[in-house]
Amino acid sequence: MNKILLQEERTEILRRLDSLRLDTRLEFAQFLEHPSSESFDAFMESLNFFEEDGIAADRGLTKGVIIFDDLDWVVKFPLGAPLFSGYTAIDYCAKEYDIYTKALEIGLESLFAPMYFLECYFGVDTYVMEKVEVDPERIYSEHFDSWASISTVTEEQHRLNFFKVHSMAITLFDYHDESLIDKFICFCNNEGVSDLHNGNMGYNKDGDLVLIDYSGFYGRYLEGEIVTSEYSWMSIMETELLDDEELSF
Repeated sequence: MNKILLQEERTEILRRLDSLRLDTRLEFAQFLEHPSSESFDAFMESLNFFEEDGIAADRGLTKGVIIFDDLDWVVKFPLGAPLFSGYTAIDYCAKEYDIYTKALEIGLESLFAPMYFLECYFGVDTYVMEKVEVDPERIYSEHFDSWASISTVTEEQHRLNFFKVHSMAITLFDYHDESLIDKFICFCNNEGVSDLHNGNMGYNKDGDLVLIDYSGFYGRYLEGEIVTSEYSWMSIMETELLDDEELSF
């Protein structure tokens, strides 16, 4: 059963964020005032400079993450990464939360680390996700046996095609029921879940392998609506580059 965010955990996370915000040595308050990759980098540098114990921060292109050593949750912030300069920023945390909510509705939640909306913290939408152990080398070594197993179990071409593109994702089904494979593939295709490499998975407290960064890279909001697989990442890029020119495929 997937982990639920308890009220006392929510309260403690907010207390920790308040401490960071009020610490004038750090630059977390500046990030909240101007949330961006650059201001989150400055916050991370201040953590390192003052050698803060029990806390770490990291970021990818689209999200910033704060990790408290003694908490079971990591805190995520959208960094607003536009596809191209001058275009609307993308809230990948909102997309990730939407994906988890939909996975929960159709019984695929066990494959995804639970994610919850914490609150709009000083103007920045803030989320939490269950902390997992990230071990890319272990996942990489496990996926070879997984690929051999799935390949012999089925001759379904759509499965083979999916796992040829997302080869590391096959390892998930060493830990989850293989009867979910087709539903998982369909869900990923429909919701734009991509970028399923071994750095975007981890082992939860039950020892199960789950996805931890599943927003994909090219999904985005358009006029308040989430763009899913009906727009491929290439069609989004071409549409924005060509403006109103008709696309041909």
